[in-house]
Amino acid sequence: MSTALPRTPYHIADQNADALLRPVGAALDDLVARLTQYHDRLHMAEADRARIGQARDIVSQARAACAALEAPR
Repeated sequence: MSTALPRTPYHIADQNADALLRPVGAALDDLVARLTQYHDRLHMAEADRARIGQARDIVSQARAACAALEAPR
């Protein structure tokens, strides 16, 4: 028995990458903002602050990669 789902359209019309990537990019922007807020404003051990900073940098890199996939407006 195959576990693959049948290829049926989720929406009636074809979707394009930009329509799908823009909300993903917005969500990544929100995560970067949240991690920046945590890093810059909350009291925590410096080791934890460094880890939050690393997480922010990773999410920022993912955001930049996602933006590179979006077509120019």
